[in-house]
Amino acid sequence: DSYSFNTVLNAYCSAGRHADARRVFQRMREACLDDDCSYSTIIGISTPDEVPGILASMRERGIACDLVTANSALNVYAEAGRGEDCEAFVQTHMNGPGKPACSGQTYTIVAKAFSKAGLPRRAEAALRAAEARRLPIDAILYAVVADAYASMDTPQ
Repeated sequence: DSYSFNTVLNAYCSAGRHADARRVFQRMREACLDDDCSYSTIIGISTPDEVPGILASMRERGIACDLVTANSALNVYAEAGRGEDCEAFVQTHMNGPGKPACSGQTYTIVAKAFSKAGLPRRAEAALRAAEARRLPIDAILYAVVADAYASMDTPQ
């Protein structure tokens, strides 16, 4: 069943056994047991360039992209410091009919991407966007933005 497969998939990912995780994911697909959870997990071990293909595969199989999966994809871009890709993803894949709504965590991930890229003003813009949407914001988003400024050669 998909629950058992997802448990094994997650275990392989957590253990850093990505080739095994990809093999399990392929078997899930062959057995039509792939679901939003398995896609979210496999996205988490993917490269930024692999994410669009994985999301397209989800759509082809009729599996909706939920907030957890969307934030997993955003996190892949953020870890690579690809803030513009995060913003484009939010514009394309979130906040529309049949699409997941952004959360405070969504904007924390976007801010993290810009922070990693050394762009504190863009990280702060993500905070301001979350505020403008009146989303619940936790201390982590403020800390990410503060860290972005503190990490500058000449802190602001």
